[in-house]
Amino acid sequence: MLTERFDSSNVRSVWYRVFLRSFFLETLWNYQKMQNVGFVFAIYPALKRLFAGGAALQAAVSRNLELVNTHPSMGPLLMGLTLLLEKERDCAEDVITYRRAFMTALAAQGDHIFWGVLKPLAAAVGTATTLVSGNFYAGPLAALLAYNVPNMAARVWGFGAGWSRGLRVLSIFQSPFFHRALSLARDATACGLGSVVGVIIWYIFSVESSRVPIVIQIVEVWAILSAGAGGFFLLYRRVPLGLVMFLAAFGSLFFLSSI
Repeated sequence: MLTERFDSSNVRSVWYRVFLRSFFLETLWNYQKMQNVGFVFAIYPALKRLFAGGAALQAAVSRNLELVNTHPSMGPLLMGLTLLLEKERDCAEDVITYRRAFMTALAAQGDHIFWGVLKPLAAAVGTATTLVSGNFYAGPLAALLAYNVPNMAARVWGFGAGWSRGLRVLSIFQSPFFHRALSLARDATACGLGSVVGVIIWYIFSVESSRVPIVIQIVEVWAILSAGAGGFFLLYRRVPLGLVMFLAAFGSLFFLSSI
């Protein structure tokens, strides 16, 4: 049986411990059940609060050692949802049935948000910062902040939202606001990469034609136009961002070698 309903202080205490342990979700990856060991390690403090010791706790641990495979940044949200199901379950088998359904959806959303949108955006921010500031430390720091601030925010929000809202939280991923935010992030990434390519082209040509001022002026105008055109080309022609990032990185080699 359940030992107790969580009060507000218990929720905060357990949330803190589960959140810290969630960073070990990918501990002991295995081919058979993927992230199951790290998942149970993370939620174990909450399972101890939910269940009396002995057989009930052992059954809950065994139940949650089934296959777990989701995006790491979505781990706390999956944990919160799973624990709420454990607390309010009518049937033990329903917990894993529901978890299998929404962990797949969270994995797909996590890949799309963090790998497909946020990482390219962070790369564009870092590269642009390096080019503008001329400081080799500023770019990596800006890229780390651009990726990890939203990533940490999603992790912090995840467990609390999953625990308090349950399966209703999944409706956020279908909301117009969510899709507009992702669209704006993709647009910012496209324009950022276009600008980076334009700056690299401008720098290369300005170094090569430093003795011909009028050529520099022409190249500056052309670089600005190419930056804008690059952004719009990415936006409306849907060129894969990976390809453009590769070309920008290849151009950066010439930029760095000419400094």
